[in-house]
Amino acid sequence: MKMQVSIDDKELRAFLKKFPSASAKEVGKALDAIGDAIRKTAIERISDTRNRSGKEYKIKKQGGKNFFLHTASAEGEYPAAITGNLANTINKNIINDSLVEVTANAVYAARLEYDLNRPFMAMSIEENDKKIAMEIEKAADRIVNL
Repeated sequence: MKMQVSIDDKELRAFLKKFPSASAKEVGKALDAIGDAIRKTAIERISDTRNRSGKEYKIKKQGGKNFFLHTASAEGEYPAAITGNLANTINKNIINDSLVEVTANAVYAARLEYDLNRPFMAMSIEENDKKIAMEIEKAADRIVNL
């Protein structure tokens, strides 16, 4: 599953055209920071299984007779990790000078996000909306001050 964050604003594009040599590098830095923030938030929220309000399950420990209690996530919450597989498959890739992609490559990632209403990527983007705006603003300031 891929979630993309693009800087696609007419005013920003017009501004960046005034500074072509510096803009790509500075926007790239901003996208890198934005992608890192989204990735980090998703991983941290999935891995922190406290404050879940879904069903509780007894899960058998690997290779043994003992069980542990797992509280699943409810709709609208970040998925609750059991194995860490989902978090381990989240990656960031800068596609071009206006697009960063954060992916979750677990086979069930899209089902969690869209079908089961555990929108971990959408919530991670939303949780970072101020940081996204701040990084774009910082990049614009660095471009002007070069």
